[in-house]
Amino acid sequence: MVYFNETGYIGTLIYYATINITGSLFLTLLSMLFIILALFAMFKLPLEFTAILVFPLLLVLMAYQSDFLSIGAVFIIYIAILIAKNILFK
Repeated sequence: MVYFNETGYIGTLIYYATINITGSLFLTLLSMLFIILALFAMFKLPLEFTAILVFPLLLVLMAYQSDFLSIGAVFIIYIAILIAKNILFK
């Protein structure tokens, strides 16, 4: 059961990935999050960019589905480490 608008490109992608590939909305959204992180790693972008761009997406996913709360907690700790590294070790 899918609870989002399926008319746009992203909605269609999520819908058909859920139906045809993973069978679970959680696995579909988690795999999309990992693909985004893999793209950052492939292009060797700084870690701060991942925090800036993925954190709002993760907040929406945590509000949408409670399975992302533990992943969000780990990512918040990751952001805290990045902030501490930049502030304390200039």
